[in-house]
Amino acid sequence: MHLTTTHKLDAGSTPVHTVTIFRSDVAEVIRKFTISLKTGDNIVEISHLPHTMVTESLRVAGIGQAMLSDVVCTTPKTGAAKGGHAGKSDGLIKLEEERALLLGQKRVIDYQANILVNYAYSMRSEHVSPEDMLNFLQNFNALGEQSAQADVEFQAKLRALDKKIEKEINDPVAEHDNSHLRNIKVKLTINAEENHVAEISLTYLVKKASWYPVFDLRATTGADGKPKTKLTLHYRATVSQMTGEDWTDAILNLSTASPSSFGTYIPQLMGLRVVPKPALFGQKPVFGQTSQAPNNASPFGGTSGFGAFGSTAPTGGFGSTAPTSGGLFGSSTSTTAAFGQPATSTSLFGQPASNPPQPASQPTVDPPVPTEDLARVALTSEESEEPLPDMEIPNAVAKGNSLAANFQVKGNANIRSGGSNHKVAIAILNFEAKIQTVVVPRSVAGAHLHCTIHNTTKETHLLPGNMGVYLDDGYISNSAVPHVAPGDSFKCSLGRDNSVGVTFEQKTKPLYTPVHQFAENRDRMLYTVQVILKNKGENPIKGVIVRDVVPTSEGTALKVVLTKPTGLAEAAEGKDIGVGTGIKARWCVAKGEKGGMKDGHMQWTVDLDKWESKTLVLEWEVVGPLGRNWMLETHEPIKI
Repeated sequence: MHLTTTHKLDAGSTPVHTVTIFRSDVAEVIRKFTISLKTGDNIVEISHLPHTMVTESLRVAGIGQAMLSDVVCTTPKTGAAKGGHAGKSDGLIKLEEERALLLGQKRVIDYQANILVNYAYSMRSEHVSPEDMLNFLQNFNALGEQSAQADVEFQAKLRALDKKIEKEINDPVAEHDNSHLRNIKVKLTINAEENHVAEISLTYLVKKASWYPVFDLRATTGADGKPKTKLTLHYRATVSQMTGEDWTDAILNLSTASPSSFGTYIPQLMGLRVVPKPALFGQKPVFGQTSQAPNNASPFGGTSGFGAFGSTAPTGGFGSTAPTSGGLFGSSTSTTAAFGQPATSTSLFGQPASNPPQPASQPTVDPPVPTEDLARVALTSEESEEPLPDMEIPNAVAKGNSLAANFQVKGNANIRSGGSNHKVAIAILNFEAKIQTVVVPRSVAGAHLHCTIHNTTKETHLLPGNMGVYLDDGYISNSAVPHVAPGDSFKCSLGRDNSVGVTFEQKTKPLYTPVHQFAENRDRMLYTVQVILKNKGENPIKGVIVRDVVPTSEGTALKVVLTKPTGLAEAAEGKDIGVGTGIKARWCVAKGEKGGMKDGHMQWTVDLDKWESKTLVLEWEVVGPLGRNWMLETHEPIKI
């Protein structure tokens, strides 16, 4: 005889064992149930699992030597009317069933009273003795009193029950305990060869769970009034979930992995074709057509095949070739002077360069290349008569390193469903930092403490997140932490350094230029920037960084010539030059294509003894056409 045993389990009454939250708003939940399996088929029905459960992710383990023959996940269909209960909560259904039962009991009492009254009407004196009638009346009175008392109690119970039903309709209890969100059922069919106790492990993914890192950087002040180089970083995580189930006394793991509940695939490689580009306003394509005009004809009278874009360079007033381009910061790069003599090439900031002059030559101009879309080249195809539609190239999405880090939160966590943020501790890390005093006087006439923190751990990755900065338990600022791998570093500010006073002043002065009869006359303007640093404390300050910028120019009309500090114009990028006692200057090192010498970024390094003041002078000259006005214009800042 084949035996079948049914086991009913309520997930809502069993706490979650382990939760692992991933960075993709998905969490893995492990529940464990202890049941006594009987020989034969065991039907295990587990109810009240969360509605956010990804049913395809369900895994079952821990059944021992038994065999799992079937797994069924049941999700209620939206709007399905079952027994007239569509749209009703479980609590309301139970209250209505209790009311129906109470009304049934009242009907039974009413039936008893009716039977008693009908029996009284049926009694006749010829059939009943006076003694029996007296006994009946006594029992009738007693039964009537009991019926009246039962009716009063019934009416009180009915009124109380109606109040509960009204309250459940207006404010369902399920919305407070999230029971309406736990509506998935799982049925397992397990075949056991013998009776034994098994701890069934149920593992599944749920959506609407997330975590992100937050940091607190703690610094303390040393005896010299400066922050100590030993800093403490509190690594925490903000966790929230709206899965529909509460995680009570659960082991909590945080993972940097990003698994997908919808599957992953290797992206396909799209092909590329060169196609004709549609001409503007229906005109014929620019390239590949045969022009009716002579090859050297130009629409504007030039001799180049490409008209105004390739016309012959103009000649100077005395038959020499005019300059065709200008060096960066206004230095001349033409090969002949105004009177046909070789011109001297100049360096970046107007100083003579070591490159010998090259003989004059006619400039060659390449045909213009369309720049509207670098993914296509506008050509004429002889094989296609009509232009094909433009092909869309999807943007590639880049992610961080593929290695995932896992953090187990110390102690068990209690996180209720509802979206509230819970802060849990990941680690407390002690780092060694490099702290510098940095001054950018052109922006702010004050000094700041700049901190470079090195991740000296061997395995701990710092993930991108917000960081609060505290000095001596006082809030300083809020900063952002990038992804910092072991061995890497990040930077932040520790606030103002009030021990250094800063004064900034910039002056301009026109310079006299003699008038030339046979050469172009120029205007000259001298700019002088003076920065005064003062140590307002009793302790020496080493390595104060002062950042400034020398203006750059575009084209040949304006030229910038750096005059002070002496030797900086000829110095290589990143090389220090001595300016005075305890003062050095250099060009900042470019990062990629921005910053550095070509953008005019420079910095001073200054040592200050106690109560000492030092003056830094940056000076340059701007040379431009006579009578033409110019100004200094700021542009987007560059990170250094």
